[in-house]
Amino acid sequence: MRRALLAAVVALLAATAPLTGYAQVEPRFTKELGSNAPGSGDQVVPRYAGSFVLAQTRKDFDELTLPLGKAIGASYYQEPDKKLRYEKTQVVEGRLTRTVYVIPEGRSTLEVLRNYTGELEAKGAKTLFQCSKAECGEEFHKLYAVARALKPEGAAYNRERRDLTSNALEYVDPAADQRLWVGEWKRESGGDVYVSIYVATQTGGSMGNISAALKGRVLAIVEVLETKAMQQNLAFVSADQIGGALGKDGRVAIYGIYFDFDKADIKPESDK
Repeated sequence: MRRALLAAVVALLAATAPLTGYAQVEPRFTKELGSNAPGSGDQVVPRYAGSFVLAQTRKDFDELTLPLGKAIGASYYQEPDKKLRYEKTQVVEGRLTRTVYVIPEGRSTLEVLRNYTGELEAKGAKTLFQCSKAECGEEFHKLYAVARALKPEGAAYNRERRDLTSNALEYVDPAADQRLWVGEWKRESGGDVYVSIYVATQTGGSMGNISAALKGRVLAIVEVLETKAMQQNLAFVSADQIGGALGKDGRVAIYGIYFDFDKADIKPESDK
């Protein structure tokens, strides 16, 4: 009797195990990990072979803060000298593309990063900073990866892709498996290109199917900034336009011209 009861308990546990573990993952989540995000495309830096774009943003002109030193301080401190921050940074401006890639299964973070750096160094890129695992700093992951992982909104991505992207790098083991490379190269066509590549293995989490789909996958954040001048979109008003507006409406708005109170003299800080 006791043996029969024990066998029944074992059978029940075996039958319910997939419901409590990571064995079952809804296909709608795995489908998103195996396809490219709508509207995404390749950039100056080619993707790792077989990888898919989980999310991507492009800005024609923006700034990018490059970490040139490890993370120091901690996120649980509020004092300025103890807060989580980089030892050293460099801010660059230009056309910015940020992409989160899902790497094929069976690849390591080391293999992925070596492929990227080998390709870039062949183009003449030089290393500005690199680190791996704990040498990046105790809470580097929170300062870099979580902050930079894309959080897409709107109708371009479906709910599953938005959920996966938002949780992509929330759970990693930074002391065991994270790698960063920051570099720069000068293109023959002109202009500098700055690249930051962060690679880590997702460790799961507590988000059900989302965590189950991501657990064990190697993910990469690749940021590419191409230096360029900002497009000037300010419209300057000519004398003819001023006269036309006055004749038609009896008034015209002109910005950037400053006067002292109750005086007609233009102040020197006015726009030229």
